[in-house]
Parts: sequence; C-alpha cells; structure tokens
Amino acid sequence: PAGGGSHHPLVAVMPRKFLVAVDGSAGSEAALAAACELLKADDELILLHATQLVPTSIFDPLSDQITLITNYELRQKADALKAQHADVIAAHNATWLDFEGDPRHILVEKAAELDVDYVCVGTHGKGVVKRALLGSVSDYVVHHCATRVLLVPAAAAE
Repeated sequence: PAGGGSHHPLVAVMPRKFLVAVDGSAGSEAALAAACELLKADDELILLHATQLVPTSIFDPLSDQITLITNYELRQKADALKAQHADVIAAHNATWLDFEGDPRHILVEKAAELDVDYVCVGTHGKGVVKRALLGSVSDYVVHHCATRVLLVPAAAAE
C-alpha cells in the first residue's frame, strides 16, 4: 500500500480444541490448569480419562474375583474423578470423556478422531529407569500424536 505501511486483512480466529488427559495426579492437574489459562471464550475443553483395567483369568477363579473387585474400584475412582472436576467442567462448558483401555493409545486415537488442536498432558517426573520399564503416557503421546502436545510438569501445580 501507499505510504509504506502494510495492510493486513481481518483474520477470523477459529475456536481451538484442547484435549486434557486427566488421571488425578499432580501432573494432570497442572496440565488442566495450564489448558484453562490458555482457553479463550470460544475454545472447547475436553477432559479425557482412561482406566487401564486388570485383565481377568479363566484359569484362577479366586484371582478372577479379586480382578473384578479391583476393576470395580477403578471404575468408582473414575466416577469420583469426574465429580472432582465438576466445577471446571461447568465453568468451561467442558466435555468429560471416560474410556477403558491403555491411556497412551486412547489419547492419541481420540486426539485424531476429535481433530483437537492441543493435547495437554502432565508429566509425573518418573526417572529414566521407571519410564523405560513402565512406559510414559506423555512420552508416548509426544512421539505418536499428530497434533501439538503441551507437556506440563507436576511441579507447575505447586
């Protein structure tokens, strides 16, 4: 344009989708807090919880009973976690999603399926050995998710 100034057309800002992994840990609470800080009025907040159930065995009836009780308790914990986040859900008109299965795979799968802009995951601060042996949800998501991943350390919640 004349006068040397630049002329920028108005750009519509599209609402963003934030998918936050919630498991009740300090890291996931820090990730949720960070996502809430980044939210703008029209953005969408989705809280996702995945419960890794214990597989049952047809060969050991006593073990099977213990497994059923353990899985029942895990489901109860998931319900309590949703209730614990009721204020955040209401304040941001958020969606709560609850699945059974490996949290790593579910997060990556749902991020793609829901076409989210950001996946927010807390880090637990596991050491190198624990992470190698047990795996890390955040590590898996960073390496397998096709969208932006926001990692928030548990220390950020303090």
